[in-house]
Amino acid sequence: MEQKTLVFSRDRAMQLDAVLRSFFLHCQDSEFTRIQVLYCASTDLHAQQYEILKEDYPQVYFVQQRDFRNDVLRILDPYPAGGSSQQIFKLLNQLISFVLRLERLPVRLLRSILFRLRVKALGRLIPLQPVESHILFLVDDNLFVRDFSLGDFLAVLKDHPDALGLSLRLGRNTTYCYTMNQSQSLPQFEIVQHGILKFDWTTSELDFAYPLEVSSSVYRSEGLFSLIAIQPFNNPNELEYQLAISANYFKSKNPFLLCPESSYTFCNPLNLVQSFASNRSSSNTEYSSEHLATLFEQGYRIDVKAYDGFTPVSCHQEVPLEFYKLDKDLS
Repeated sequence: MEQKTLVFSRDRAMQLDAVLRSFFLHCQDSEFTRIQVLYCASTDLHAQQYEILKEDYPQVYFVQQRDFRNDVLRILDPYPAGGSSQQIFKLLNQLISFVLRLERLPVRLLRSILFRLRVKALGRLIPLQPVESHILFLVDDNLFVRDFSLGDFLAVLKDHPDALGLSLRLGRNTTYCYTMNQSQSLPQFEIVQHGILKFDWTTSELDFAYPLEVSSSVYRSEGLFSLIAIQPFNNPNELEYQLAISANYFKSKNPFLLCPESSYTFCNPLNLVQSFASNRSSSNTEYSSEHLATLFEQGYRIDVKAYDGFTPVSCHQEVPLEFYKLDKDLS
């Protein structure tokens, strides 16, 4: 059984350090997963700070973004290196990429034909995965707040094949939807084992009705990888959008989602570093990516221990940052 963790990051070394530090603080079996950070740095300063994190976290694989879609597919590739399945997939991906480029042409009938070719034909030719594997998606403004075991997550997913995945950010505590700025009703939960709940996402609302996301959930690679491979996307927000609008594909086979009693993590939306979606975030300029980069350069880091046991009311919640300063001289 294989388990991968993919963390998306852009111009946020300070916040990436916090998610990695809090992950290793709270994950009781972190050696069980291969952690890869797919990062993008828009300035030399940000690039230099990612180089510092590479030294601080030698157990983490850092991948500098070149072509986002192909970078994601290479990281998530579930096939044995050099095997026939991997070679077949590489060929299919080249064809899918070519079709995606043609779909940009402003000819409606042609685009419709190409879409069907991509989804109905090429997508069905993607090889089956030889081994059971799982994906944990994270983003660089995650903060982990309580202990967890990845092995436990995979075991409960195996016991509940009708569950699409396991959300680390939902729980009985998430009674507010930050992105929509409104309260949300809790679904009817079933306790499936100590500390783990199960609910029907197809009849839920807001965050509980949003089963496919890239900020803190564990999914089976089977099915999900094939879905990702046929989608057009150029950044994490676009990838999540494509997954979200495809959720109905799993509605009959996987109508349930798992989550803890109380969230293991939440996103602290303190700044905006992309232009694809105008996501809600803090307006405090002291938390801008540039200002946090300045603090990082001065040797400050987010004190993740200050959030131990914190219980958010939402998957996304603005929380003031607590810092400490490294003892070593960074000049």
